[in-house]
Amino acid sequence: MLLTRSLSTALLESEIDQINISLNGLSDTHYEQYTQRKIKVENLIEEVRYLCRNSEKTTIYIKCIKEHLTTEEQDLFLQIFSGYADKIYLEGLQPNWPQFEFDYIKVKYEKGHYGQELLQREVCPFIFYMMVVNSDGSISACVQDWNHELIIGNARSSTLLDIWNGPDMNKLRRSHLEKKRKDYQNCSSCPVLLHGCLDNIDPYAAHLLPYYQ
Repeated sequence: MLLTRSLSTALLESEIDQINISLNGLSDTHYEQYTQRKIKVENLIEEVRYLCRNSEKTTIYIKCIKEHLTTEEQDLFLQIFSGYADKIYLEGLQPNWPQFEFDYIKVKYEKGHYGQELLQREVCPFIFYMMVVNSDGSISACVQDWNHELIIGNARSSTLLDIWNGPDMNKLRRSHLEKKRKDYQNCSSCPVLLHGCLDNIDPYAAHLLPYYQ
């Protein structure tokens, strides 16, 4: 909602690899319902299209929650951004946040977030290729760490590389590889391992473990 021409230019000049944009509807009313913000969606769409037209080396991925849109709106979403964005997708609503429940939309979970088969995993693949810088500079081991229980460092006092290879992050990785992820409260109840993963590294746990001793 804060996207402007100058911000788009600055983002693209940074040579960032990919920008993900999550839309919360295709009408002003829809946006206000889900975000409590009054905006002109027509203007928002044009700003996103401007970003796409000028992206060059940066991949632009635009997504929307499928259950938030009617069948007609789903078709409209694809029409609006086809030919502009590098990737577009209607993601399925999933219970991805540990210890956090929602009931405003009733959903039958027959497939995962990306339409994949539901498969429970013991080892989280995300902690081997991502971490999250929070607004206060603290570093969470996982994007699902909404309550900041998996803090592994702070970008104000350490480099990202040192934090990534640091003892706290590797301790978390070892716990997963040793099938002890339930030692961590967030990990023990995280539904993403069933609903939100495409990768499955469970079969490689024993092979990977020596690298994190």
